[in-house]
Amino acid sequence: TFYRSKNATIGSNTIVADNDSLGRIDFRGYNSTGNAYNIGATIEAEVDGTVDSSTDMPSAIVLKTSADGSSTPTERLRILSGGQVNIGSNLTQTTYVCEVAGAYNKDGMRIVSGAPDYQDPFVVASSTGGERFRIKGDGKVTVGSAVTDASLLNVKGSAGFADDGTNAGIIISTDDANGAGIHCLTTGGFSNGSYGIMRLNALQHKFTYGNTVRA
Repeated sequence: TFYRSKNATIGSNTIVADNDSLGRIDFRGYNSTGNAYNIGATIEAEVDGTVDSSTDMPSAIVLKTSADGSSTPTERLRILSGGQVNIGSNLTQTTYVCEVAGAYNKDGMRIVSGAPDYQDPFVVASSTGGERFRIKGDGKVTVGSAVTDASLLNVKGSAGFADDGTNAGIIISTDDANGAGIHCLTTGGFSNGSYGIMRLNALQHKFTYGNTVRA
């Protein structure tokens, strides 16, 4: 059992505060030069909030590991006092059930539950383009950034059903000024396939197949 008082004098007790360490376990290994036991990982308990009663001690568990070439552990996972889980470094959110961060603290995903303002349970974001994918609380799925949820599946841009190999496929284009288009790929997939175009222009009430326009 670890006991922690903020008073430096043995036998004297002072209340702990938010972010104070309650105890830490270090895992060390002897290094190649033979001069030290370097830290490889730590598990630490921290105060996670204000201690304001005789039965109140909000706390978080923090796991850190040292990267290759380093002996300074970096935070990898934090379980907050409210049960939320942050995976990655420099995450401070307390709203989502789980948030996973990548490069620049922007790539990753969020798993959300409960609160009225956060009813979309799963979100994937990118550091270069913002939101990429969302499963909404009502079961609807959106792909792309700033997408409305008018239908069960809403894709902003084009949706493709093919691969880069030898199979045929189809691309549905929605951002074309000439109207929505359906591109039928021959064998070869996205990279090597040739295609014909079937296009429906809702504004002009015309249907185009290849170079033939039918009113």
